[in-house]
Amino acid sequence: AEIVEHEFGACYNGTCYSLYYVRFASEVTEVKAQAFLKSSNLKTLYLPHSVTTIGSSAMLGCDNLDSVYIGSGITTISMGAFTNCVKLNKLYIMATTPPTLGDYALLQQGISGYIYIGCAILVPQSALDAYKENSYWGKYAEYMVTYCRQRANISLFYWSNVVDRYTFTTNFPNLMNGLLK
Repeated sequence: AEIVEHEFGACYNGTCYSLYYVRFASEVTEVKAQAFLKSSNLKTLYLPHSVTTIGSSAMLGCDNLDSVYIGSGITTISMGAFTNCVKLNKLYIMATTPPTLGDYALLQQGISGYIYIGCAILVPQSALDAYKENSYWGKYAEYMVTYCRQRANISLFYWSNVVDRYTFTTNFPNLMNGLLK
């Protein structure tokens, strides 16, 4: 199964105002291009372990998107996947092998060009070095932090200069219940 192009993004005049939180069943394997185009009220998105690909501009202009949880099966985050998601604070990626990251995937358009959206990228502790050394992800190394799984809870740990920008010392009981099974 897949989330097709413009599945949610064309609700009204190219914008979907009614989505706030989305969690998919484990049958979903792909989020197609522009699936959530300008879903301006979308705040949280959970993608299960079965998702391998996030298409081009899939979340383009989701300007209130705060948190994205991506399961361990992800292999590709395409060009512009999260472009102009200006309020994106936390991007959780459970894949131990860093997925391919397309151009502009984590950028927003600024006055003089594109700049990094500034979100914390949370990866498995065992994979932190792989992400930091990866040709796609290495340029965001200063924004990377790790999490570790404890039963159905997630404890988030942080270090580096991200401490000044974010606070992650919280347990999230059952928050990612479907993703951690």
